[in-house]
Amino acid sequence: MLTVRKGNRSDYDTLMRIYSKAREFMIHTGNPDQWRHNHPAPELIKADIENGICHVVCEGENVHGVFALCKGDDPTYSYIEDGKWLNNEPYVTIHRIAGDGSVHGILKCAVEYSMRFADNIRIDTHRDNKVMQGALAKNGFEKCGVIYLLNGEPRIAFQRCCGNTVFREITAEDDEAVARLVRTNLEKAGLDIPGTAYFDPALDRLSTLYGRADSRYYVLLDAAGEAVGGIGFAGFEAFEDTAEMQKLYLADSAKGKGLGYKMVYHIEAKMREAGFKHVYLETHSNLQAAIHIYDESGYREIPRPKEVVHGTMDRFFWKDI
Repeated sequence: MLTVRKGNRSDYDTLMRIYSKAREFMIHTGNPDQWRHNHPAPELIKADIENGICHVVCEGENVHGVFALCKGDDPTYSYIEDGKWLNNEPYVTIHRIAGDGSVHGILKCAVEYSMRFADNIRIDTHRDNKVMQGALAKNGFEKCGVIYLLNGEPRIAFQRCCGNTVFREITAEDDEAVARLVRTNLEKAGLDIPGTAYFDPALDRLSTLYGRADSRYYVLLDAAGEAVGGIGFAGFEAFEDTAEMQKLYLADSAKGKGLGYKMVYHIEAKMREAGFKHVYLETHSNLQAAIHIYDESGYREIPRPKEVVHGTMDRFFWKDI
């Protein structure tokens, strides 16, 4: 069974071998110009690892594939010709995907992992890379047009729509359901105690606290249009250009489906739209599922900021967006 994890420094030599094999394969299958003999460069591979976007595909402990999973808008995708993107919704991008040739399903595994974070995945490849174009078609991607790399080289662009996760801004009609959702989760985590949102009277009227340019809250809807999740942000005045991610909670019926990752990705996109460059959040050690989502989404733990002198939360995280 293939699994995905983030790449680390100890994977570097293995990744160099995988990319070398991939370059040789491209050359021998009629695609000599996409990566030539020197792409991706060692410095780029190291940067992918350090920036937390390098992911490896493993069978047991053995690494057989690698890809970079990039979040946010890709600048080379802002212009497309001879077609158009399937939509303009938030997306993730797969770059620099390669396998060692010993196992099948590297792309499929990477796509399934990437679906955790967004309903849309974009990718591009060289016009001579017929092998990749065929694999993309088999994995549900549609050809959208031609984009240009920063060096001016053209690439065929593809997109796959992976679902229809529905968010909308909170309204007064959602207040009761969201308050109940938050309190139920805190009770199950043993955090129905002073110092948490549980006893905050403002929790019962969240819709009145958000709705400004620097402060938004969104509910996640199920197929019946019921609110089964919520997440928000507000400007965090202690740090420049920083928003605080707030009140990420899911109903039991929505857990275990990867929706927490999509909620985080959705709110990050909204923060960027609002002009923020960094995200701060605080949580509690009892909320291990949430902490796992933050870790997988690229957040790093930081000490308690000196500006945060009160409150029950004991874990603090940061991310540049």
